[in-house]
Amino acid sequence: MKNLLFILLFFPLLTFGQSEPFKGANTLVVISEKENLFQIAGKQLIQDGYQLADSNSDFQTITTEWKDVRWIKYRLIVSIIDDKVQIQAKLINEAANGVLNTQGSDWLLEWKKSGVENDAWIKMEAFASNFGTNRQYFKK
Repeated sequence: MKNLLFILLFFPLLTFGQSEPFKGANTLVVISEKENLFQIAGKQLIQDGYQLADSNSDFQTITTEWKDVRWIKYRLIVSIIDDKVQIQAKLINEAANGVLNTQGSDWLLEWKKSGVENDAWIKMEAFASNFGTNRQYFKK
């Protein structure tokens, strides 16, 4: 019975957005009143110094090339859904991949209070600030 009560009380917190980042949050959504968000997002990424690796106008997604943050690299994944700009980031540690002789061991950025993850999250927040202040954070 306690487990059921726990699930009923905390499940909405996991599926609905929160107004501040929380441990484990990996998605930032900005609700914007701007029109043509896909074009604006692409232009803003270029102005902010990102190179576009891929964009798909049918699905309204943009992925950037890898960019340095401290000793690792990150890339932004931007999706436009109606009046929302959804932003996620992936990290990769190429030095560790070289030592372990592996490739492609990237992972989805999760919010943390400090460390290189926080540095990458700050870059994601800076990009998001171009679209408004109405933000929600999710764990997807």
